[in-house]
Amino acid sequence: MIHLSSFKNIFLIPELRRRILFTLGVLIIDRLGLLIPVVGVDVNALASYMQRATQFGGLMNYLDVISGGSLSHATVFALGIGPYISASIMMQLLSMAIPALEAKVKEGEYGRREIAQYTRYLTVGLALFWSFFYALVLERNDLVLSPGFAFRIMFMVSLTAGSVFVMWLGEQITLHGIGNGSSMLIFAGIVARFPGFIQKTIHFIRIGSADAVLSIVVLLFFILLAAAIVFLEKGERKIPVQYARRVVGNKVYGGQSTYIPFKVNPASVMPVIFAQTVLMFPVQI
Repeated sequence: MIHLSSFKNIFLIPELRRRILFTLGVLIIDRLGLLIPVVGVDVNALASYMQRATQFGGLMNYLDVISGGSLSHATVFALGIGPYISASIMMQLLSMAIPALEAKVKEGEYGRREIAQYTRYLTVGLALFWSFFYALVLERNDLVLSPGFAFRIMFMVSLTAGSVFVMWLGEQITLHGIGNGSSMLIFAGIVARFPGFIQKTIHFIRIGSADAVLSIVVLLFFILLAAAIVFLEKGERKIPVQYARRVVGNKVYGGQSTYIPFKVNPASVMPVIFAQTVLMFPVQI
């Protein structure tokens, strides 16, 4: 059972308090970047277009959720952490399929640093690829003030630079914050949309388009589902280990029992993200 005193003790530990405040500061910077639109995009036309159009479904809609809604507003951080996550998954798969990369992984910390550097390079490539097709979509629907080659280059550079900066922010959270920087940025982007969803739900209930009882049931189900996910994420299988005794002179060493904790879900949410990304590609094509 978690007591309220546990949350109070979090801020009494200097190191933990510093990490939490650092993480909050990085998340604030990330949210500020989501408010800066890219130069050359007709923001008002894009906003009205997104309310009625369905062309951004499939992969684009999924990427918009990951980016916290910034993709549909063409901000500097529009791509968010999406290219880095896709690059990380691709490098994990390639490291199991390509012997040279597999050897890098087995080299220890030095090999992992090289794999991380390859992941950053791949992130830049994916960001350029996605931003190019995003620019084409904007031009095709007359959402650009001055379409052309110059706009595409500027748009690609802006979004790629924003994606690389978001990737760096995630790494800083992992190193100096509370960890899992990529997951924290995704979490912040999704949670930031909750107030808008709640406001819309209340509006629909008032005008009679939604049922109040059903909305409460959905909310309770959402809370129960989140609790079940946390319970599963924290679950572990304890493998017992018995150390043999050693007799040295007149003393006996070892012989104690312990266990090795194995997570029930060691892969976390990465397989789900990868599966959704793969399944969205045929829809988008």
